[in-house]
Amino acid sequence: MRTVVCLLFTMICAMHITWAQASQSMEVPLDQKIKMMVGEYKWDYGYVEQDVSIAGKIYSDYGTVSKRSKIITFDIQGWENFTANIGFDDAARWDSGVSLPRRNALSFASSTEIAYGNQVIQGSITIRRNNEEFKKIRIKQGDKAVLLSVPLNGYDTLSFEYTGDTYYIILATPRLSKGGTPSIVDGRTPPPGVFVCLKCNIPFASQQLLDQHNDVEHRIMVDPRDIKSLAAALRKRVEGKPAVLELVTKGHVALATFNRIAIYSPATATDIAENLSGELINLDFPLVERGQLDALMKELKIQNTGMIDPKTAKKIGETLGCDLIIVGSISDQGQFVVINCRLLETATGKALAAEQVEGRKNIVDTTK
Repeated sequence: MRTVVCLLFTMICAMHITWAQASQSMEVPLDQKIKMMVGEYKWDYGYVEQDVSIAGKIYSDYGTVSKRSKIITFDIQGWENFTANIGFDDAARWDSGVSLPRRNALSFASSTEIAYGNQVIQGSITIRRNNEEFKKIRIKQGDKAVLLSVPLNGYDTLSFEYTGDTYYIILATPRLSKGGTPSIVDGRTPPPGVFVCLKCNIPFASQQLLDQHNDVEHRIMVDPRDIKSLAAALRKRVEGKPAVLELVTKGHVALATFNRIAIYSPATATDIAENLSGELINLDFPLVERGQLDALMKELKIQNTGMIDPKTAKKIGETLGCDLIIVGSISDQGQFVVINCRLLETATGKALAAEQVEGRKNIVDTTK
């Protein structure tokens, strides 16, 4: 028995070394060191070593795409993904590259009318890979930055084309990365019985051990005040719809554990569900026991709430005796965890209300 245990331990250690070597991750900013083939791209344009704000949110590193260049193209051979937060600088002027003094930038985050009357800066940016259009994004000044993620495997060039009312648009925290998804190495999936942490590439012998590792190493706690704000916003939304309010008042509501996007710890989703459950009860949402819904979803083999179609919603309603179900997702967006929720009618599967909140986060140190 001891020999078998030692052999298994040796195999897992060997797999850990192999996976770590095969999937070493790298991330670099899209700055002047990246080879540019066409156009003009400015890094920290206009404010060397200073910040910009997009809808009041501060970014410390950024690049700009100007109208003058029409199209800028980068050589991205060897990279696997590009990400950036795209938006207008709060201090940008109408049809000009001249910015307001930085001390005034935040005052324009939500009131562009002060500078431009009723004219709000608008524009669009088109993203292409190998000259093929990938996505076109339309943006207004004052809107939150749009998170862009572009897969690059199999492509040689990445291009941006901006048109709009001001001279430039911001690419905040632009990043090129590779090796960040070790679920496939050298074209192969992990061998049966091996479960790999997608954040630190450590292999485990079971999903349970992997979940325990993620709950210890990668657990995130969301500020309870933001969860309370989400519950209050959903209640306000419901009260603005008399028919929905009647369903909530007279019926029963189930709360599902939300899907995780780029969040590795199951405990993070459980914590949010528990806190949200308490806040909803305090706001007179008649919730059914969460454990009943989790058990039913497991029985129906529903791995995430995005799989709840009208037929499944009806089955949940009939089994649990609930008229409504709250589903949603939680997504790691850097400094924030974005929580989306939707209120579904179980009889039809139709979404009756939806809300979103940006939750401030801190990493939980469970080793103390």
